Amino acid sequence: MNISKYRDTVRLAFGLFFASLGFQALWFDAFTPQLQNFQIAFADAPRGAIMLNGTLLLGCGLAIAANRYLHIAAALLTLVLGVPTILHGYSLLSGDAAAPAIVALLECALFLGLCLHLADLLRGRVLQLLCGTMFVAFGLIHLIEHRDLEALVPNWLPAKTYWLWLTGSIQIVAGIAFLFGRYLVQAATAIGGMYLAWIPLVHAPRLTGNPNSHFEWSFATIALCLAAATLLAAMTAQHEPRAVA
Repeated sequence: MNISKYRDTVRLAFGLFFASLGFQALWFDAFTPQLQNFQIAFADAPRGAIMLNGTLLLGCGLAIAANRYLHIAAALLTLVLGVPTILHGYSLLSGDAAAPAIVALLECALFLGLCLHLADLLRGRVLQLLCGTMFVAFGLIHLIEHRDLEALVPNWLPAKTYWLWLTGSIQIVAGIAFLFGRYLVQAATAIGGMYLAWIPLVHAPRLTGNPNSHFEWSFATIALCLAAATLLAAMTAQHEPRAVA
């Protein structure tokens, strides 16, 4: 199944989702929760730095959506997302192996890698490996931290633990597919569909209950960004010639 013809549409969607993270940062006057830990590293960050960060996220997202100035966007995102990636990595090396730090590290790395790929500065295969590593890690977190994550499962769904085992298993299988570069369309469709299903099932009720939460808005938007990024990573197999071993 050739899905590369939808590449521009998915890129547009990713760019708009990513731009909305910048808009949210400006609206809530804060760095993006769970994605950037500037607020932790720089507790007294000046408001101007926060506004600059939001403006850069917004501008880079719009550049990706318009498919213009991608090299400039990639350079700016190297700063905006590269620094948090280093900070998250440092916290892990320091012994803080908390799941949120792992998730944030991998999400920052994937979004930065995607922008570099769109600017033709990173091969698609590397982007697929980033996706695979991230989803295997996410799946393991779902399985290992299932008791903490049960709060995210809607109360009307029975057997909360089994749903987490299911979503964790899907992510691990999809991650392995990306790591080996096989069945990418099927893996991306499963992941994208799952993340999109979380919007009405998980994120919408949480936003309804707490509409003024920057965390909840970014939580939902990052899920949309991940769905689009996964599809774009899968499309690289059809957009680029496969390297000969």
